[in-house]
Amino acid sequence: MELTTGQYKEFLQLYNKLTQNCFIACVNNLNYRKVTAEEESCINTCSTKWMNLNQRQMAVFMEVGPLADKQMGQHAGQGM
Repeated sequence: MELTTGQYKEFLQLYNKLTQNCFIACVNNLNYRKVTAEEESCINTCSTKWMNLNQRQMAVFMEVGPLADKQMGQHAGQGM
């Protein structure tokens, strides 16, 4: 499967948001070169939650999106 430019951009935006939010939530001390066990655990939990959230949002979007498009099409037809 080949990604379109839009899909690639969307993926990078999601990745950047996940990285930023998990870093802020999990990394509290930059005095050490290595990631601590606590930080690694936090990052794993955080990234898993973000990915699950994104999957749920996409599932809802795929379910609701066509209905919203249909309703918008009906409303547009009434205005003519």
